[in-house]
Amino acid sequence: FPTAPLVRICWLLLAGLVPGSAEPLTSIADIRMLPREQAGMALPVRVRGVVTWRNGRESMTVQDDSAGIWVSVIGARDRGIWLGNYAEVDKAREGTEIEIEGLTDPGGYAPQIFPTSLRVVGRKPLPAALRMEPGRFFSGADDCQRVEVRAVVQGFQRTSQGVALVMDANPGHF
Repeated sequence: FPTAPLVRICWLLLAGLVPGSAEPLTSIADIRMLPREQAGMALPVRVRGVVTWRNGRESMTVQDDSAGIWVSVIGARDRGIWLGNYAEVDKAREGTEIEIEGLTDPGGYAPQIFPTSLRVVGRKPLPAALRMEPGRFFSGADDCQRVEVRAVVQGFQRTSQGVALVMDANPGHF
């Protein structure tokens, strides 16, 4: 008796992704403002935004006109709810506008989306970067948002994804 299809059906039923169910959340800011307990209820979402960063097929950040959010394809796959096409994920590069259907999750730091499907809509300019305000930035309030940082580069480290800069933003070292 295969459990993966049963798990997928249970998640989708709990999330209301069946005809006649609750309307999905369509604003990233609304998803980010959910209390942790409510985000953990796997609420349905349908958002459209631009990819601002991507980690292969595993995850990405997406920003609409209201906010940015973490989208965990690997988290959705591991829970058996990813119904999408990896060819669409492969096309979703920085500056690509996408539409995501999925479920809310409380995440480790802030609410995130577990996508059930993802569709490339086209190209769109990246959202304007906000100027870094140290209090917001170092508190994590700007998580998944594009920010502009003025800082002194003090060093760098090569990583599997490129280069990580070590900077002093006065105040704040990161």
